[in-house]
Amino acid sequence: MPSAPNAKPTSTAAGNATTYDTPAGTPTVTVANVILVSADMPDQLAYDLTRLLFTYQADLAAVHPEARNFDRQSAAGTDPIPLHPGAARYYQGG
Repeated sequence: MPSAPNAKPTSTAAGNATTYDTPAGTPTVTVANVILVSADMPDQLAYDLTRLLFTYQADLAAVHPEARNFDRQSAAGTDPIPLHPGAARYYQGG
């Protein structure tokens, strides 16, 4: 498979596989969701946006279950896309 930094090998999970009639355990790939913003976005706004995603994660998951599948470590892994300095400050505990 060609190199794709945000693509990670995995397999289909029980419960999700039935959507496409694919047996659980079938090899596949996942691709990370990222929020792209302008480098011109003010640092404080990027920080606040990032903080709000975690503050209201349960509310987001109620609307879209995929929101349960991110944490501070996985969300900060955007390579090769650089983190906005405001988001980076949030992930560094600032």
